[in-house]
Amino acid sequence: MDLIRLGRNEIKRNWTRTGIALAATALAAWMLVVSHMIPRGYPWGVGQAERAFMGGDLVVLPLSGRAATGTGSELTLRPWEGRDWQSHALYYFHRLPQEGYISGPRYVWRSFSPNQVRDLIEDVSGITGIRPYVAIPCFVGANPAILRVRDARENESYPLSMERFVVEGQFPRSSPGSSDEPSGPPMQALFPGSGELSYNLVGTSLPVRVPKVTVSPGATDLRLGLDWDNGDTVQLEVSGKYRVNANEVLEMGATEPSLDPVISEPRFWDRPEVIVTKETFQEILSMTGSATSLDELPTYELLVSVDRMSEAKTIALEIQAKLGDGFGVYPVPELKRVQATGSALGFESLQAAGLIQFQSFVLSGVIVAGSSYIMLVQQKRKIGLLRVIGATSKNVVVYVLTIVGYVAVAGAAIGFIAAKVLSIWSLFASEITAGEYLKQTALDFVSAFGMSLGVSLILGIAVGLWAARIPSAEVLKRE
Repeated sequence: MDLIRLGRNEIKRNWTRTGIALAATALAAWMLVVSHMIPRGYPWGVGQAERAFMGGDLVVLPLSGRAATGTGSELTLRPWEGRDWQSHALYYFHRLPQEGYISGPRYVWRSFSPNQVRDLIEDVSGITGIRPYVAIPCFVGANPAILRVRDARENESYPLSMERFVVEGQFPRSSPGSSDEPSGPPMQALFPGSGELSYNLVGTSLPVRVPKVTVSPGATDLRLGLDWDNGDTVQLEVSGKYRVNANEVLEMGATEPSLDPVISEPRFWDRPEVIVTKETFQEILSMTGSATSLDELPTYELLVSVDRMSEAKTIALEIQAKLGDGFGVYPVPELKRVQATGSALGFESLQAAGLIQFQSFVLSGVIVAGSSYIMLVQQKRKIGLLRVIGATSKNVVVYVLTIVGYVAVAGAAIGFIAAKVLSIWSLFASEITAGEYLKQTALDFVSAFGMSLGVSLILGIAVGLWAARIPSAEVLKRE
């Protein structure tokens, strides 16, 4: 008795129900494949100006991540205790002073040792650099500013170099002079090319008031302190001016920035940051009597560079898992969107995305099995006839699974092919290679067909066992 062939014929005879089941299965497979077009990251040029100027693609802050664990009673809405100079948090989360932030009892805004965090995350695949955000507040004349370390490294080339932002003069020298050596070269700094500090001419020497930096052990980590009473005034020569256009749109292989034609006015980086090299900053620490070396200085922010932005979400989630709830790992493109819209962070964990995909396949499996159940209810007499001519319970189950299996495979094939044709553009819109695209295609094939067929067959077994209990006496009833 060829019940498999009989099941195929039954599918062709009931195209209305079969079409609904096919559509549900195809949609589930399509959702899975489409979600992997640019699966775990961003296009290459998104947020590129900020990433280059800050010195990293991901930002690690001592703010609890989105997936913070703990009961509701442990999470507390806390007022913002931070300062603008401590990190880039206020530049992106500009509503923090008004709204505060939510954290557990142990995870407040705090400075931390960059070396300890580096030890935890340096083995994460895809990381190419880890830089602490190093800055202190200062006064250029009467104007408050932020003295920040940002080197123009030799291995940085356009568009990731600092040199591209210099619009007048040049980047500061790496070898500072000393106030005790009048014949030595003066300490240099790169000043903003817009705002109140932009009026200082290149080549002029400006008095910059800086505090003495102190480091003391805190309750959970190192504590960074500022002593203005014992600070000092240093002379910094304006070596050049910078301007960062945050609306730059770059394409792969670009040699010059271009503005999006939709943007009527460029939006420039508006933090009053005075940029110095590591050597100059260390010299300033020594001049103010700070007994701390630059490498031992705690920080409020860590900047992480990745080898490819197409994998930035995956790397961010892996770092988050390593650091736990005491930190938040934020891709710069997401921070840029938060700054522009004031909304919450939008990227989801891969676990959550996987759960949604699994639920879609469960729903499609329920539809496939449900349509098969309805069909069998209307064909009890036919099942009874099969039992009369010798069909066993096992044969009936095989008959039902044939119907369910063919619909699941056909639906998965339709959704998979349609989504893959659409996803070919991801080869050109991101850094994904042809080899990785083919690998992802193989994984999508296994996932789409495996989940579709697996869920449908599991639910189909339940329908088949019900059908196997239909007695042969059903052949005597009228439909």
